Amino acid sequence: YCCKRESGKEFAVSTNTDVFIYDLTSQKTINLTEDNKGYDMDPVFSPDGNKLVWWSMKTPGFESDQKRLMIHDFQTSVTKDYSTAFDQSSESFVWSKNSDKVYFLSCKEATYQIYVLNVADNTIEQLTEGDHDFNSLALAGNQLIATKTTHSLPAEIFSVDINTKAEKQLTFTNKEILDKIN
Repeated sequence: YCCKRESGKEFAVSTNTDVFIYDLTSQKTINLTEDNKGYDMDPVFSPDGNKLVWWSMKTPGFESDQKRLMIHDFQTSVTKDYSTAFDQSSESFVWSKNSDKVYFLSCKEATYQIYVLNVADNTIEQLTEGDHDFNSLALAGNQLIATKTTHSLPAEIFSVDINTKAEKQLTFTNKEILDKIN
């Protein structure tokens, strides 16, 4: 879970949110991000339960800071910044089924695209391109399921093949209305 430990005025002005693990058996709480004084948010466990990914802002009080992609490995007790060579923010994390990749959204040139991090070799690849925004992600087999918007298309659901990068529109909720617009 994530929370701020401050109260009162300090809570209102602080950006120091931490990621905590609460062990149900031992009833002990571990702060995974105690050393970072900026935001640490949106943790997601890997399917195998061995890793945890979240985004982290390094600079206290700087709410426009880069959202770094952090992964904690519970087997080695090591937390690593996987975005040191990536100058964009990362958010909306989804693990691959075998816990070796993390799919995420990132803003590039005023558009939100889908990216994938290969955890083993620390490489990041852009999967989508275009004048659009992807707004959410889920994994279904070898497809990413995502909402997508453009200047002329309200949110609709698309699939993105993780191997071929092919996109396919799945819902057409606004088609009847859009067909009437010149």
